[in-house]
Amino acid sequence: MTSPRRLLGSPLLLFLCRWAALSSAQSTPAAFVLGPSSSFVGTTATSDGVYFAPRRRAVIAGPPPVRVGGVGVSAGVLLGASPSGGDGVESPSKEDGQAAAADAMAAQIGEMIEATFVNACLQLAAGYVDVLKLFVVAVKAGYENGIPIPELIREVEECPSNTAGRDLMAEERALRDAWINVVYLALGEDGHASEDGGVTGESVDPGAREKFGPAVADVVKARRSSPEGKAPTFEEVRDAHPELLEGKGAEATPLEVAVASQSLRVVNLTITVVDEEMECHDGGGAGPAPKPRPPIPGAFKD
Repeated sequence: MTSPRRLLGSPLLLFLCRWAALSSAQSTPAAFVLGPSSSFVGTTATSDGVYFAPRRRAVIAGPPPVRVGGVGVSAGVLLGASPSGGDGVESPSKEDGQAAAADAMAAQIGEMIEATFVNACLQLAAGYVDVLKLFVVAVKAGYENGIPIPELIREVEECPSNTAGRDLMAEERALRDAWINVVYLALGEDGHASEDGGVTGESVDPGAREKFGPAVADVVKARRSSPEGKAPTFEEVRDAHPELLEGKGAEATPLEVAVASQSLRVVNLTITVVDEEMECHDGGGAGPAPKPRPPIPGAFKD
């Protein structure tokens, strides 16, 4: 059992425990702006996907589009770079450009995950899930671009930003890595496409798959089989899958319950992000106006 002193030493997890006492969470807006501690200006969810707006600029010329939010976006547009070789920088070869684009994309995704994880934990104490949703979007971009989880976590660890202003504790890093794994599990269970044809989903940590896999499968199945997309409650999933709390049941600490319940919320948000993106691309969101249809004969005659 985790000691009270150990809990007090982990501020982000204490925020998570505080969130567990709240009864509801507020809805998520279409656009998100992170605080000044983040190295990102913000992101905007549009009909063409989610665009990252980092302060750091990079020059990448000529690589093929990469996937963010399920759509093809050129790396130059994504990173705020000039489409030409500009600034006296010689344009790289096609192969070098592709490699540079992939490396830059992975680094940017890692930086977004680093910033949003810390801010998400802080916001959860007030019942907000907007930045947690943005965390899901960033991890989903890693999945879609075929980045294996170990590589994605390495990018996060090597990220020069330090949103928390300190090194994360082991428990906090474990929570972040667990959330990355459950997003990949949920996307794989939902049959979501990735650049490598789904091989990325096989990079899920075996321990995370054993602990969360069956519960994630049930949540995704419930969301897809329910006409309203309703998810089972945490209590229902917990009772059906004691492995979530390592078989401790009522003896589980508040922290263990909070981590398990919030991990399932991450699963639900993953499916919500997929559905909202699909709705947006299908014309249900803020996209271009539909083309006018031909007039109905005789409809406007006197």
